[in-house]
Amino acid sequence: MKLDYSPPSFSVYLGSFEITEYLDSWEIRSPALELNSMGAWTGDFEVFFNRKAQAIGLTENDFSEQYQPLRWRPGQTQVLITVMGRSLPVMRIDRYAYDAQTKTGKGSLVQYLGAIAGNRPSTIPDTRVGAQMPLKEVVEVLVDGAMEPARIKKFRDITGITGVLDAPLSTKDPIVDAQKFCGVNWMWLTINSAEKIVTVSGDPAKYPVMMYRSIGQVEWQPDHEAIYFAADKVIVTGACQVPNPGKVCGIPDPNVDGKGRTKRVLTTEMQPFKTIFPGPYSSNPTLAEKKTIMYAYRNEPDFTVSSIGFGISSYVELILFNAGNFDPYDLRRDMDSANTLTLKDVDERTAIHTVTVKEWPAGRIFPRLGTNQTMYVAEIEVITPFVRAVWVPEGLLRPETGDNFTLVRKSKEILTADRNHGCGGVSAKSGTVIVFEDKPKAELPQPAPEVPLKTVSIRAECVVDPAGWTPLIVNPHIVEVGFLPSQGHGDNLALQIAQQQVRRRNLVQISEPLRNAIEWLDSGCPIVGRVRVHDGEFGFESVIIGMGGNEAKFSFACGRIALISPPIAPPPQPVPYIPGPGLQLLVPNSIVSQVGTPMSIDLLATGGTP
Repeated sequence: MKLDYSPPSFSVYLGSFEITEYLDSWEIRSPALELNSMGAWTGDFEVFFNRKAQAIGLTENDFSEQYQPLRWRPGQTQVLITVMGRSLPVMRIDRYAYDAQTKTGKGSLVQYLGAIAGNRPSTIPDTRVGAQMPLKEVVEVLVDGAMEPARIKKFRDITGITGVLDAPLSTKDPIVDAQKFCGVNWMWLTINSAEKIVTVSGDPAKYPVMMYRSIGQVEWQPDHEAIYFAADKVIVTGACQVPNPGKVCGIPDPNVDGKGRTKRVLTTEMQPFKTIFPGPYSSNPTLAEKKTIMYAYRNEPDFTVSSIGFGISSYVELILFNAGNFDPYDLRRDMDSANTLTLKDVDERTAIHTVTVKEWPAGRIFPRLGTNQTMYVAEIEVITPFVRAVWVPEGLLRPETGDNFTLVRKSKEILTADRNHGCGGVSAKSGTVIVFEDKPKAELPQPAPEVPLKTVSIRAECVVDPAGWTPLIVNPHIVEVGFLPSQGHGDNLALQIAQQQVRRRNLVQISEPLRNAIEWLDSGCPIVGRVRVHDGEFGFESVIIGMGGNEAKFSFACGRIALISPPIAPPPQPVPYIPGPGLQLLVPNSIVSQVGTPMSIDLLATGGTP
């Protein structure tokens, strides 16, 4: 059977800008399903400033990343591809450059997951150490954390993730680490046609048979280079940390968070009664001052798992103090000068601002109140690398207001800052320089869990039983996973990897015209699934779709699951037309067309008797 590789109807848009008529070629690919690799698509394309572009009034500037950065720069807009009215996976530009000499632009494509992935300073997302946190929630926290600095946020739908995490966690690449937790469940992070972050199973048995093809309907090419992947025995090793009931920990310090950082420091000062309240009073000591120092850090340790895990951890709480009718809005503005954006070079263990609250007896603040021992806020001092501000009761600054305990700003010292060079600020009054290190920070040490943990080693094996033959030597394939939630996860992982090895032992690269891939397009462009071709049932991965020149091809790597007998029969061929005398009509079942593709045929009859 001759295969028709002519391009079907398609369109390509960069946001609202259509480039269909200017494309020389394009291709997108899904990856092989390796344990720690995402299931996100990648691709490339080439555009040409041709006569069609010139005819409608476009210029070379329309194809230049210099003149149209919102169109051509990385991640700025969606790349929307449709084939025969069906949407392909949503892509974004990763790299692009226009060559004015050749009038061509070449670029690479990536999906949203790939755009937000990458190394960053080590952070500690909230994982509730020792609290049996579900892995699903850990993955959600990591994905949300990766999206937090991104200008564009996407929805997520994480499913199929089981197990719990007790151990502390730090991450430099949240997306990569999220995929590791998905991988131990044999699940992959990917992007669906609505550009939502989702998870899919890597087990082809989870999917119905997508399509059926005879050997004559496809190109069939055994992949001899992939045979070495095959293994006769799979060994999976890993470990997890679980609560140790044999050890008893003391009561956690309420003033220290789960990362070992100081939340607040409380001190008290006692003085003789007659010193605080001048007069003929007792010399017995009494409470003269309560001082509370509260801290804020980068990264939030105590918020809910549904929130983003890479913000500011603030332990400043002003509602706990007696400060009259005080509105803390302006004071919080002073504090907000120090945040994750202005202090990127500060590690998580260094406070980005402090608030010191001093409480005195009312009679010490306003002596005319006599021996009133009710504690009121006498002073609040806010210190950041950019601002130093002091707040006191209004009655001290404006005596005409009486015994007014409402806080007002007494002073505000602005510190000029150049964070890009590691200089924290210069006091305008004193000239004192506040210096912050601009050297790379050492990786943050893992916090000690409040619940004692013990390490449990996990080992799982799966032996492959060759069908009809005996290998000369049993070659083990050892996979060191690192973290495994349980022995059950290890057993399933060993089984899935072993089955993948068997499929890859008989890997076949199957291709067909893109115009014939109707079932795949209608299924939502999956990166994994099950098909039947010729004499076998296969699990597929590594999908490739592309157009170039006058060809449009759809191909995927197929690992054999089982043999089929008899092989899939080719579709019936049309009855050849043999001219003869008189009026001739072909019987209806002699015309065969591809299911799902609308077809119209114009018929002209001549001769015969009316």
